[in-house]
Amino acid sequence: MASLIEEPWPEAWPRGRRRAKWTRVTRRFGLPQGANKNHPGCMLPMTTRLRAHAMEHATLVLTGWAALHVLGLPAFCDEMPVEVASRTNKRPTSVRAVHHVKYEGRIPLADRAQVSPKHFDLPGDVKAVCAEEALVRCLISLLKGRNVWALPNERELCKACGMTAPEIRAVQLIDSTRRHVGVAFGEVERLAQRRLSTRILKRLWALSVPDADSPPETTLRLLVRDLLPDVETQVPVYASPSPSDAPADKASPVLRPARRKHLRLLTRIDIASRKLRIALFYDGAHHNSQRQREHDAQVDRVLQARGATVLRFTASSMHDPLMVRRQVQQVIARNQ
Repeated sequence: MASLIEEPWPEAWPRGRRRAKWTRVTRRFGLPQGANKNHPGCMLPMTTRLRAHAMEHATLVLTGWAALHVLGLPAFCDEMPVEVASRTNKRPTSVRAVHHVKYEGRIPLADRAQVSPKHFDLPGDVKAVCAEEALVRCLISLLKGRNVWALPNERELCKACGMTAPEIRAVQLIDSTRRHVGVAFGEVERLAQRRLSTRILKRLWALSVPDADSPPETTLRLLVRDLLPDVETQVPVYASPSPSDAPADKASPVLRPARRKHLRLLTRIDIASRKLRIALFYDGAHHNSQRQREHDAQVDRVLQARGATVLRFTASSMHDPLMVRRQVQQVIARNQ
């Protein structure tokens, strides 16, 4: 995701033949073709679209994906529609148009301290609904199939996880929202009444965790959750622990808990099983740098010296989810 400074600014919609080389955002604002260098061939970034709509209507109340975007959700939003609270229920005429969401009663607004319109350079008095309301709106759109994003080898992934594609996306969204925005389940459940099945919401929430680093990490966790007797996420690994920090049961832990504040944090394991001494990592694009590869090699040596088996998966390996499960099953068979 590009920084906010790099996101293109909308400009006044031109007259005459120049319009052929412009992408229209609103009735009055658009973007010259080629200005969207960070997202070539894709929908305009959410920040650019919000700026255009806010310059045209300075008193927007954002909801759904737009609200989660300004509340701090770093993923998913750039490819989603802009939704604003309204007394009508006007459907958009294009993917760049505003979707008016009807609110008959009181609109649950987010605290002003949580919303930062200035951070996105949004003019006017732009507000947003609370994170719980925005999450409910987005979950409804995902479970109904209105909004989607790509999943690696979707058919095989659903078979391996025992879940539908909308459910996998919903857990990814809940993970990211809990990590980057912060939501309370009780408030989400209250706002979802008569709009979303409480049984489904509880099941999806039980599959989520509050500290997942990325959507692919969520996918990896859902793939192996039934294979591991205990699943822990973001487990800290400390360098050079003292002998006093060694656990009494040498066969159980993958990691040694730090009891001294001076111990240096080496890394955090994405997914770990202490009972089976397995450490799973999802390595994104930033792991391709030489410095990061050297650090990863050091982490592997430290964990292997402590009796753990390390498995690392990348974006390409996630395209074969059954292979991922087979590798984990083979390690479990050796460790038991």
